Amino acid sequence: MAIAIIVGLLLGGTAAVMLTRFSSPTDKQEEDVIAGSSETQESPTPTPLLNDSVTLDVLFPEHQSYLTQQAISVSGKTIGRALVIITTPIDEIAVHAGEDGTYSGQVELAEGANEIYVAVLHNDLFADKTLIVNYTQEEI
Repeated sequence: MAIAIIVGLLLGGTAAVMLTRFSSPTDKQEEDVIAGSSETQESPTPTPLLNDSVTLDVLFPEHQSYLTQQAISVSGKTIGRALVIITTPIDEIAVHAGEDGTYSGQVELAEGANEIYVAVLHNDLFADKTLIVNYTQEEI
């Protein structure tokens, strides 16, 4: 039993010495290390992106509008030279926006409510909008 106590004291003492000798830095030491490293290293300056998003405006038709023509021209504005895809329940067309960003594409509508989906793609950028228009053959 005495041997077990002696071995326990030796192991405990060795562990205590190891912990104090190889302990982690104190808060003051960490502050000194951080302060010293900030003086020698400059933080990188981010490069600003010229255009990190695409805007998409649908000028015609207006959301929730009532139309009496089955074939309509969906038009609007986005980024220049972008690919614009216009989809209705019965039609789909892809057009390229002009240099100034204007686009227009003719699509057919189904009788009743039509969900018009417009998406624009330019390089790795994307934007989309959905609007509802109602088509009837009768005059309103």
